[in-house]
Amino acid sequence: MKRFFCRLGCLSLILAWMAIPAQAIERGPILANNILGGAGSGALAGFAAGMLAYGMDHNYHSEYLAYGAVYGFLGGALLGGGVGTYEIVMRKPDTGFTVTQYLGGGTCLGALIGFVGATIPYMRDKTPEDYTIGIGLGGVVGAALGLTIACVDISSRDDSKALLSGKVGLIEVSSVLPSLVPDLPSESILNCRLVELTF
Repeated sequence: MKRFFCRLGCLSLILAWMAIPAQAIERGPILANNILGGAGSGALAGFAAGMLAYGMDHNYHSEYLAYGAVYGFLGGALLGGGVGTYEIVMRKPDTGFTVTQYLGGGTCLGALIGFVGATIPYMRDKTPEDYTIGIGLGGVVGAALGLTIACVDISSRDDSKALLSGKVGLIEVSSVLPSLVPDLPSESILNCRLVELTF
């Protein structure tokens, strides 16, 4: 009985492998790139959130940094998978690249602005938590703004503004010319082809 199920399983796997269309094989790298890019950008945003919590807790519990980075990595991977699926279904290229670039760039830029801005409260009270709070808060705000701008950028793209679209092909003259020129002898047009341009 076990051999029967083993053979049935192997046969099913072979048939499933043969049934995978070429389009599905092409879509795999799109999903993989979006998941990896989303995971990396999400880890940055999560680390910034962990740094904010770490600074608010007076720099005592460093596990906030690890928790934030891990949760951000997992959330970013889910986000990348969703964006990759949207990119494939809606046929909008570079959607995942846009989201990960805005998310990662917004987090890093916000963290830099927060670091520079934290100098002002640090000069007053000389507490190092000002820098961790500034970097974390700037990174979280930058990540949120980056995601918002990415959504606006993707929704405002207009794919209908293509410069050139249409089809080019060869058609048989014998199927077109007799209707246009009724008294044309059919022997002279048997082996002719007509270039068709449709735009």
